[in-house]
Amino acid sequence: MRGFTLIEILIYSAIVTIIFSFSLLAVYQIIDSDERVFSREELTANQKFLLQKISWALQNVDTVNSPAAGAGGPGLSVNKLNYPYNPLVISLDNGAVKLTSGATATPLTNDYVNVSGLNFEHLNFSGQSAIRATVALENKFGTTTIDATITVK
Repeated sequence: MRGFTLIEILIYSAIVTIIFSFSLLAVYQIIDSDERVFSREELTANQKFLLQKISWALQNVDTVNSPAAGAGGPGLSVNKLNYPYNPLVISLDNGAVKLTSGATATPLTNDYVNVSGLNFEHLNFSGQSAIRATVALENKFGTTTIDATITVK
C-alpha cells in the first residue's frame, strides 16, 4: 500500500487552498454587490419620494413665505389653501430633509442617505411663481441630485 508523498500533499493542499480562496472571494463579491444594489435603490427611492413631497407641498399654495420672490435659500415655507397645519416647512436637519407641518416634523429622507445640500430658489415666469429645488443626496456607494423646477399652483 502506497501513501502520499510530501510533494503530493503540498500540491493537493495548494489546490484546496486556491479553491477555498476563490470561493470566499466570490461570496464576498456577491454580498458586496447586494449591498451596492440596495444602496443605489435607496438613493433612487429617497430622490423620488423627496421630489414627490416637494411637488405636493407646492400644490394649492396660498402663499410662498420663503424664499422671497427672486431669492433663494436652504428652506421652503408655504401656506396651503384650506390646510389646517400651515405653514409647511421643508428644511435640512443634520443630513436629513424634514417636513414640518404645525408642530410635527417628519423626515422625508431615511438613514440610508445623507443630504449634503438643499436649496430652493423662488422664480417668477410672467407672473407665475415657480420653485427650483436643488438637492444632493449621497451614501457610501453613490450620489444623486434633484434639480427640478416646479410651478406653484
